[in-house]
Formats: sequence, structure tokens, C-alpha cells
Amino acid sequence: MSTISNNEQRPLSRFTNWEDSDDYKAFMADPAYEKRRTAFRNQFWNETLSFHVEKLRNLLGFSQAQLAKAINISQPGICQRLKKPKNIANLADIVEAMGGNLDVVAYINGRAISLMNGLILPFDPDEHIRRSIDHDFYFYEDDEGAEPTGQ
Repeated sequence: MSTISNNEQRPLSRFTNWEDSDDYKAFMADPAYEKRRTAFRNQFWNETLSFHVEKLRNLLGFSQAQLAKAINISQPGICQRLKKPKNIANLADIVEAMGGNLDVVAYINGRAISLMNGLILPFDPDEHIRRSIDHDFYFYEDDEGAEPTGQ
């Protein structure tokens, strides 16, 4: 039986790239993979959007009943929209009921482009990355400067 000395390097894997493994290739080729990935991605977006819209609603002092009345739906209906927004129009209704406008922005090749009106927006990729790391930029985390408008 041979032993490996402390000075010898032993490869951790026979693959130089994990994507070269047969297991990975089989996993990626499985039709159920795309279905699971899509379901996870949809759940992630729903939870992320719901979190931020709910934080904004609370910061601005709107009750669910007030939003429901403004949108002309039931209170359970607004609750459902806040928990699982089905589409952009539902989110736009909620944001407009709080006095705002919804925009969807795509960041492509260092440019910020509004998908709602096609405008190219001012955008500094370095500042965007810094702010993504520094969570203090979210205005709703510092409630001191916010003024409730829903009451």
C-alpha cells in the first residue's frame, strides 16, 4: 500500500471543471430540472417583491384596507396580491395606490434601460454594486426621514 506524503498534491477530483462530470450533465439534461429551476426562480421573485412592497406599504402607513379600497378589490384580494403578485400590472396598481409609479429596469452592458418606456437611465455600475453591498441605501431601513402618507 502506498502512502501520500504531506508534500504531494493529490487532486480532489478527476475533473478540472465540475461541469464536465457525467452527473452534472445528466442533472442538467433532466427535463424536470428546468421545471424546478423555473419554480424556484418564480418563488424567489415573488418573495423578494412581496418583501419590498410590504416594507414600503408599512413605511408609508397604508393599511391593506386602504389599498384595497383604492384599487377597488377586497381586503383579502389585496392581501393575496401583496403575498404573491401575479404580474407587473398588479404591482403597478399597488404602487400607484400608494402615490407612486412602477418602473422595471434592465441593466445590460453597463446601461440601465427602463422597460416601461425605453428610456436609458443614468447609471453608474460601480455605485450600483456598492449600494447592493451596503444595505443602508434602502430608504425604508431608516424610517426617520420617511413621512407616512396613507393615514
